[in-house]
Amino acid sequence: MKIAGVRNVSIHRPARFPFRRTSVNTEYISYDVLVPIPENPKKGNWRPRQMILELPKSRTIRVLAGNIDGLSMREYLDKVNAALG
Repeated sequence: MKIAGVRNVSIHRPARFPFRRTSVNTEYISYDVLVPIPENPKKGNWRPRQMILELPKSRTIRVLAGNIDGLSMREYLDKVNAALG
């Protein structure tokens, strides 16, 4: 899915989320993404999204920012922003 824009990024306090057969208490972000309409790429639809950073038994995850083990959501977003800048 191609993304044409992102808006309304918010970091939320930790909340409990189901994960596999257990649950995890973690902070998360919510945001809206603009998904272009294939017939008219200059127009699109805004769709809400959420992202959880931590997983139970934290693993090393490689993204634009590199290793995210132990980072807060704010630190993660700062690293991604620096990698994109």
